[in-house]
Amino acid sequence: MNFTYTDTLTSTTCGVCGMRFAAPETWLNQKREDGTDFRCPNGHSLSFGEGPLKKTERELAAVRAKLDQEQMASRTAALERDKAQKANLRLRKRAKAGVCSFCNRTFSQLADHMKCKHAGVKA
Repeated sequence: MNFTYTDTLTSTTCGVCGMRFAAPETWLNQKREDGTDFRCPNGHSLSFGEGPLKKTERELAAVRAKLDQEQMASRTAALERDKAQKANLRLRKRAKAGVCSFCNRTFSQLADHMKCKHAGVKA
């Protein structure tokens, strides 16, 4: 069986052994695009480096990681804010009930107690 194959061959040189060889232009262009490895006729592994597709995928992964990190920081900040609000509400309720937040004792005149016993402390 005979067939005719027509394609444009592009020559390139192995960076390891220096052997010059030719490969189909479309195939070499694909290797440049996707950045995958190929071998010279002597078996040395070659690559054109990171192609535009891999570069875009890497950048997208970095942006997604940053977004995930920011979302986690936002959730953490919201949880901390909620925790602080609950603690503040608890202290306000205790103060309304006359409980000193420093010595945990109940006073009918909490304001007087604070002025007298805890005058130098800022709440």
